Amino acid sequence: MPEAETWEQYRDERCRRVEKMLGFPVKNKERLISAILSNALLNEPGHFPQLEEIGTDPGLETKGDFVLDFAIFRSLRTQ
Repeated sequence: MPEAETWEQYRDERCRRVEKMLGFPVKNKERLISAILSNALLNEPGHFPQLEEIGTDPGLETKGDFVLDFAIFRSLRTQ
């Protein structure tokens, strides 16, 4: 089971990390998670059922990769 006790805690913590790296808030947290969610994660035991409900969005995969790349590069640049 993930370290968070509830889905909301899990979702908010993951989004908070990305928002911190991006430098701005994300309005639709489920959409962000869908963009960065890996199919491999859905095959792992112990995840929240909401992850399956959100699922992955093939149309967002490239955008999700871009968001992560941007956040990582921005984070490294400010260190």
